[in-house]
Amino acid sequence: MLTVTPSESAIFAALRSFLLSVLPAGQAQYKGSIASNVLTVASMLPGSADIALGDPVLGVDVAYGTYISEFGTGTGSAGTYTVSIAQTVGADASQVLASGVEVVQGQDNRVPEPACADYVTMTPLRRPRMSTNVDDDEDVTFTGSIVGSTLTVTEVKGGDILIGSRVWAPGVADGTVIVAPLTGSGGLGTYAVVPAQEVESQSMAAGRRLATESVQMAIQVDVYGPNSGNFAQIVSAMFRDGYAVDQFAASSPAISPLYADDPRQLAFSDGEQQYENRWSIDVELQIDQTITVPQQFADTLKVNVVNAATGQ
Repeated sequence: MLTVTPSESAIFAALRSFLLSVLPAGQAQYKGSIASNVLTVASMLPGSADIALGDPVLGVDVAYGTYISEFGTGTGSAGTYTVSIAQTVGADASQVLASGVEVVQGQDNRVPEPACADYVTMTPLRRPRMSTNVDDDEDVTFTGSIVGSTLTVTEVKGGDILIGSRVWAPGVADGTVIVAPLTGSGGLGTYAVVPAQEVESQSMAAGRRLATESVQMAIQVDVYGPNSGNFAQIVSAMFRDGYAVDQFAASSPAISPLYADDPRQLAFSDGEQQYENRWSIDVELQIDQTITVPQQFADTLKVNVVNAATGQ
């Protein structure tokens, strides 16, 4: 079974984690209005988290830097709150406000635009190779038997048994793959295999070859909303900082930030043919991706003696 690590979904998860570490990441979304220093929350949106002290307030016409400074009649949901900057926003209490941005992957068909005004999309652009492959081999040998769909490992002679590994041994069906752990976790124990079969206890192998390729992956980060200019500048500056290196290393040591270009303003017209604020940044990542493929090894040599005179 072929695998690639880190996968594309893992790369986008790491980038999303970085973005939410430098942008407001609150999960509260609600409908409300602001009059002077009082925020009135009419209702919470489905799936919203509670409003907390210190939460930023984001939305159309909301002054940048506004945050919840005191509870009023509300203590997390509908009610009144004191905000840090006096202003007038959404007099009819129907405007969607939020405590954080949403970060989603672009090019998802039939996915509606996020409800909050400030959000970010991530779209892959290109991934050129940076170097030739670096190959490594891992020999895995063990003593085991198969009854039905269960592989029982009684002795491990070398290596770790991984899910997705192919199993070789005399009498083992071609294409046999370990699909799930049962009581085993890389060593002794039981594992689920396909296809089902009956194989007596004997020496087995589940080796693999690892080919690591470094690629330079470019991802377009589009920042939408009334705060898009400020947020785009934060992303561009912090992606070029040592802070970003630490953040990506915490997600995966195989993902490293290289550089980001300067934010650029791009016109965007939505489904209602209304222009929305959008700033775009191309971020470049180095991804050391490892492709794992099954690999057999010659662990044992059988020597046959041939008579030089007779050739037998």
